[in-house]
Amino acid sequence: MKQILTLIIATLLPTALLPSAEAEKPAIELGAPFSDSAILQRGMPVPVWGWSTPGDKITVAFAGQKKTTEAGKDGKWMTKLDPLEASAEPREMTITLGSGKSRTLKDILIGEVWLCSGQSNIAGKVKHNSTGKGGGDNLAQARILTIRQFRSDIGWRLAMPGDVLEFTRVGFCFARELQRELKVPVGLLSASVGGTSIESWIHTDAPLDPAVAHQPGGNYLKHIQPLVGCAMRGALWYQGEANLKDGFGYLSKLKNLIEGWRSVWQQGDYPFLVVQLASIGESVPGDAAMGENRAHIREAQLQVLRQIPHTGLAAAIDTGALKEHPPNKFETSFRLAQWALHHQYGRQNIVPSGPLYRDSKVEGGAVRVRFDNANGLMIANKLDYEMPVAAPGAKLPWLSIQSKDGSWHWADARIAGTDLLVSSPEVAEPVAVRYAWVNRPLGPYLYNAAGLPAFPFSTEPWQP
Repeated sequence: MKQILTLIIATLLPTALLPSAEAEKPAIELGAPFSDSAILQRGMPVPVWGWSTPGDKITVAFAGQKKTTEAGKDGKWMTKLDPLEASAEPREMTITLGSGKSRTLKDILIGEVWLCSGQSNIAGKVKHNSTGKGGGDNLAQARILTIRQFRSDIGWRLAMPGDVLEFTRVGFCFARELQRELKVPVGLLSASVGGTSIESWIHTDAPLDPAVAHQPGGNYLKHIQPLVGCAMRGALWYQGEANLKDGFGYLSKLKNLIEGWRSVWQQGDYPFLVVQLASIGESVPGDAAMGENRAHIREAQLQVLRQIPHTGLAAAIDTGALKEHPPNKFETSFRLAQWALHHQYGRQNIVPSGPLYRDSKVEGGAVRVRFDNANGLMIANKLDYEMPVAAPGAKLPWLSIQSKDGSWHWADARIAGTDLLVSSPEVAEPVAVRYAWVNRPLGPYLYNAAGLPAFPFSTEPWQP
């Protein structure tokens, strides 16, 4: 009778309430980046972490390695795989508890991993504009199973029709350029939100409300903190539109962001590549001193390159548009990739950027401006995705020179090898030069032979 009653009760009770040996075993909760189809960073120790019952023994098995650790008092555990070689061969990772409960992740590749963060110009998805390099390059039809993107809301996805529509356009085009040169899988950690200020992305130790992303540090807490410690090559940062009022003050905030992320990541000074703000609107020649708000943000971004090790910069002065979201994201991505391939991957045959202001010297009534990466210096016109076309004899616009009395005047330029000689008949004793210091300077522009544009610059001593 007792056995019959037990059977009846068991039949009536919901399954979830029944005692189960399997249910008693602690679950294996893994850190955000660890799921099926993940790409792990090659060539460096790879932290793997998660949560379980305090004191649990955890073994992580992958690519012939077995690493064992123990969950702490808070249940968190972490172990590190030894450096791995790049591989496009799908493999399995198995995480096993001392109780015998296990979890297997499938289709894991090894290659290069980059974090993509900022606001709308990097958050923008392929589905919103599927143009890559010109109209014939339809990103929506891409089928590259070794380029993958992780987003916290959808996990890892492969670059194939359908899923690729959710990829960041800048990130995908960047990954594609890397893969063409490196021939290894490329993974993207996408953590961007349109319209967000830099303050919301800065690491802070202050108590935060996890539900409020736009408070100072809120987007860091929601989107970056779950990724902290994930082995990666570096980060791409495209932001600044929401901080135009900061002007030169943007420098200190961007420095705080970079240094804060690097500190908590505990992976040293990993590469941090910044997109210099693209042009917007249509500037009208007026005061030769120029100095519109985007010029100040761009100068602050340039100073990050000068002041913080292992940072990079991609120019977008010639690819802007009337509105905030220029459609030509291919050029931005290509220039980020050029910098990374040269500086992070040792491809010395690849020119890393356009002419980058180095120093200047007054020579009589002229100023000689010297650049890095200025082989084949030229004044040229550019149309959409086409390579710049040299314009011999064209005047370089948006170039001004400062007189000893502090006044600014529009200037003339003469190319002398890799230098630019700047002068004006109105200035007998020049002291400084500015170039493209407005929101949207329409060309022609200054380029090198690789077709990469010069960064806007001022030869004045930097004033923080």
